[in-house]
Amino acid sequence: MNEGIPFIIPSDDKRASIMTIINIVKTIESLNYYAVPIIVSGHSNIPIIRSQGFKILKQYDDRLLHINNKVKGFMIDSDVITNFQYFRLIPYVEKAINDDLNFSIPYRLPNGYYDIFDMNLKPMVASDLENLNDWDRIGASGLGFYFGDLYLDYKFHYDEKFGEDINYFIDNHIDLRIVKLPLSHMKYIELY
Repeated sequence: MNEGIPFIIPSDDKRASIMTIINIVKTIESLNYYAVPIIVSGHSNIPIIRSQGFKILKQYDDRLLHINNKVKGFMIDSDVITNFQYFRLIPYVEKAINDDLNFSIPYRLPNGYYDIFDMNLKPMVASDLENLNDWDRIGASGLGFYFGDLYLDYKFHYDEKFGEDINYFIDNHIDLRIVKLPLSHMKYIELY
């Protein structure tokens, strides 16, 4: 096997979607890498949890996939559920590795917007997404489902305008693309 591809799942409630974890591990292993899962929790402040994930991941830095001196990997929120089989994700991850790209898969938020922003950092709604194709550039997104550059020295933070996830893309000047695979959020799934 090649180097490891990390996936970080921050959680303030110690839960994560089993289906999502399985899909990520199978995708990574299908591309002949090994999975490096980092699941961090135990604090109610999500920027601290995300930063802790990077701190833990730095311990494995010499065994991780690097492209142009940057670690490539996943950041996935614990409450995001993949509504696709892993083999649908493989070509996107493979292209991102081969072409040094970064992508995010959007999902709907409680306010009707998606966790994705246009190039002017305006939140997008479903009708905006209809005009986008896979690999189109976007301004930023949430970190609900992201594959790309992981800057392990980065400290996540909120500010008066954006959350810690949007700031990650802005602060690191990440050239972000969209991939349109189906995701769900645990808040929208009927359990009974």
